[in-house]
Parts: sequence; structure tokens; C-alpha cells
Amino acid sequence: MKQFAHKMNQILFNGNLFYLLFSYKGHIGRITYACGLTLVIILISALRAIHPLVSIIALILKLYCIPALIQKRCRSFADKGTLYITSLFILILALELTYNEDLSVIPYAQTVFYVLMLQFILAQLILLLRPVKNPADDTQQSVLTKIPPVTTVGMICIIFASLFAQDRYLPHTENPAFRLGLAIGEVYRHEFGYPEFCRHYGYEMVNYPQQFKSQYYQAIKTIEIDQMKLLNRAAPNQYKNIEDFYENVMAKEDDAVNNPAIRDFFEAVRKRLIVIQVLQDQRIPEDKFSWKDEYDTLLGYDAACKAVDKDAEYFVSAECPFGHILSYVGLPTECQYK
Repeated sequence: MKQFAHKMNQILFNGNLFYLLFSYKGHIGRITYACGLTLVIILISALRAIHPLVSIIALILKLYCIPALIQKRCRSFADKGTLYITSLFILILALELTYNEDLSVIPYAQTVFYVLMLQFILAQLILLLRPVKNPADDTQQSVLTKIPPVTTVGMICIIFASLFAQDRYLPHTENPAFRLGLAIGEVYRHEFGYPEFCRHYGYEMVNYPQQFKSQYYQAIKTIEIDQMKLLNRAAPNQYKNIEDFYENVMAKEDDAVNNPAIRDFFEAVRKRLIVIQVLQDQRIPEDKFSWKDEYDTLLGYDAACKAVDKDAEYFVSAECPFGHILSYVGLPTECQYK
């Protein structure tokens, strides 16, 4: 058993795992190369999943260990390996620049990215299948691997400089799915969230959701159609219609009673009504008014709900509460959303 384990270690990891991943000396066979590359990819994925700050370790592994594997593998067929290592560095740079980015909003970005991925896959197939020379030439050395730490640090600097330039100088494009999520959340909040909040505090809201749907009918329809398309792409036939999605997803994820945006809105209306009532009762100008804690009990959320429902046309005509809806369908809005 011990001999078998030793033999497998020789075949898979060349007898020394540290040498396999971190040394640039010698040469390795195709099985050892494939095992080493697989191991590095697993380590990188695991590190990425732990915490974003640990990603720098994953980046170092990519920039140091994979070129070491490529260099040793290329010596098996007497090649310096510069072309293979360069293609790796270009792909890593592309991966870092597009990490968590939506490529569909950048012209030709998807095509370029797929080309880079394809050339890397082809390079790996060549490294695995290319006939070896016997004996291997261990004197072959790429100019990129003569001082590996310097190359690694240099690539890290290039990546961070590129990320800085991308963030500072290139126009930012929002992820359409993210914008759709904001818009559908806003639709749900005004159509169902407000009535649910008011129902909790003893008032049945009727006019406001009707006025909202009437005024923004076309925008709401566009947003809901796009949302259903997205849902059907992700999970075909999971939801019968948008109402099914609202009931089974939004209602569970978005607790209207405890939603900060909804509560803040009705709190602002409630306090404004209190101010108006105190000004009328005391017959004083607004600039003479000062808030007292005792005023806080004069009116509850039910009064705020009633006021919003009664003057639904006024509240629905306000632009800022619907900034995400307007923005998604391409209508102008002066409201700025981060």
C-alpha cells in the first residue's frame, strides 16, 4: 500500500507537491501537469469563496504556480513556453478586469472574452497532447520565468493599474439584471408593499395602488415582462405569471411592515401631518414651530396611510419615489440613485 501511494505521488505530483507548484526547474509529464493545474484551479476557487480580501492570494497562485507548471511542461518538448505563458497572463488580466462585470453591456466584450478563453483551452490541449522529446531539454527557459517573483509582482502591478484606469477613466455601465431588480422591487413596494403596511396598521388602502398602476401602466408592464423573461431563462415554468412571483418570492423576501423604505416614507408623512395639525391648533407660523416629543403620539401610521390614499394623485405624481422605474424604461428622472 505504501509503495502504491509512493508510486501514485510520483505519477501525479512528481514526488513533491511543493516542487510541482512552486519550482521552475526540471520538466513534468502530461498527467502531472494536468493534476497540478487542476489542483491550482481548485485552490483558487476555494480561496475566492472564503473572502474577497483573500483573492489576492488566489491571484498570486495564478500568476506564480500556473506559469511554473507551463514552464516545466514545455521543457518536455524542448519549448521555452513564452507564448503559452503570455496567453495565460492575457487571460488572467481579462478575468480580473471583467470579474463581477456584465459583459453584455460592453460592445464586443463577450466575443473578445470567449476568444481569449478558447485560445487558453487550445493552449492547454496542446500542452497535454503535444509529443514529447526524449530526452527533455531542461535548459529551455522563457524570458518571463527567469526571475519568477519579479514577473509575478510586475503582473500584479499591471492588473491593479488596469483596474484603477478602468474605474477612473472608462464609463460605468449598470448591470441590466441589477437595474431590473431595483425596478421590480420598486413596483412591488408601491403596488403591494404600501397597502400591506397600511393594512397592518388598520387602514385598507385602495386609491393609491390603483393610481400608481394607472399612471405607470406602460412602464410597469415593460418591467414585469422583462422580469418574467429573466425568470423563465433561469428557471423555465417555475412561475405561472408575475403575480405568482410576487406572492412566492417578493412577499417572502420583502417584509412590508419592516421595510425601511416603506416605513421611512410613512413616517415622514405622519410627522408632516402632525406638524400641520399643531400649526393649525396653535395658530402659529411654521418658522415658529419646534418639535416636542409629546407631539409624536398625536397621529399614528393609519392617519398617514389615509392621507396618502386620499391624495394618491399627488403622491403618485412625485418623481423621486419612482426613480428606478423611470430609469429602467428610459424616462428622464432628476433623482440620483447610487
